[in-house]
Amino acid sequence: MAQGLVGSITFIMYIVFININVEKYLKLRTNCILGLIFMLIFHFMTYPYAIYNNHVKYNNETDHPEIGCNVSRYKWCFELTAISPWLYYISYIVLIGVSFPVMTISLSTLFSKVLGPRRQGTHQGWLQVFSSFGRMFGSMASASMYVNGGPRPVWQMEIAIIGTTIAAWFLFFNSMVAYRPPKPRPVHEGSENSNQSIEFVHHS
Repeated sequence: MAQGLVGSITFIMYIVFININVEKYLKLRTNCILGLIFMLIFHFMTYPYAIYNNHVKYNNETDHPEIGCNVSRYKWCFELTAISPWLYYISYIVLIGVSFPVMTISLSTLFSKVLGPRRQGTHQGWLQVFSSFGRMFGSMASASMYVNGGPRPVWQMEIAIIGTTIAAWFLFFNSMVAYRPPKPRPVHEGSENSNQSIEFVHHS
């Protein structure tokens, strides 16, 4: 159900971008930063802080062994706290449902403008290649970290990556602008006369 609501919000956001000139009110660079901030807020809100009183249920405490944390396999189950399911699902639907379409549309449009008349297909293709590498290696790293330490190190890694990306956006904010072809250098009249005089002396 949560995925369905996220899909509905994503569809609404696409309709908004199609019918409204959002760039008139918010720059594409600002939209990308806001999307990252929403993702960062989501991870901070859903992080299983140690100060929480509620702990996850163990699989040997339930009637169904597939439900709960497997204490025989994961030793971190004894230290893992639980957050409210309502908090998780509401923040996931709202924050992730808004941030992903906003970032997807804004980043694709901005990257196209930054490239300008250069080889769009090649550069867009390389962007997708590295994006695929990130999803592939990121999922493997997350799985390994989850097995060894639980969801906390995974959340910490994502918070660090998102925070670093936001810092990079602020650092290069003024450079992320549409491509502007270099202006031709003006030819001064004095330089033409001097060239002509040099040519005259040479021939004489």
